[in-house]
Amino acid sequence: MMDSNGACRRGFIFIEILLGITLFGLLVVSAFLIMFLGQSSSIASGDRFRAIHLAERALDAAYSIREEDFLELQAGTHGIALGADGTWELFGSETVTSDGYTIQLAITSLASDWVALQADVHWDHGTKGAGTVTLHRELTNWRAPVDEAWDPNPPEP
Repeated sequence: MMDSNGACRRGFIFIEILLGITLFGLLVVSAFLIMFLGQSSSIASGDRFRAIHLAERALDAAYSIREEDFLELQAGTHGIALGADGTWELFGSETVTSDGYTIQLAITSLASDWVALQADVHWDHGTKGAGTVTLHRELTNWRAPVDEAWDPNPPEP
């Protein structure tokens, strides 16, 4: 026969076991979520870093084209590619890499010897994430003669 004290003790042991199982379950789920979210964040960071690298490469290609012939930087949206002779060329309207990044180089003419560049890199890796990186630069034709009206020391106001 059990007294009321023993029945009460069994009830507390049952509650303690349930509480322990619940806390252990929460701990396991929390550890899993921390690892999963950390890995997802690392993948997204890697995708963004790769996109920044590709955008910088597109801008570097424009610099290289400018060094060869500034007039080759025609206004419009272009892709970039290495030509047969190993120099950068504007190619089509975009470039798609083997790992799923789309690169577009937009060139806007600001003056006869001045252009604005915008390199856009898009990616969509399904459930792994999607995004866009955009970088801007301006280039001038440094070989163009300076207008006679240009004064390196303008008068103070």
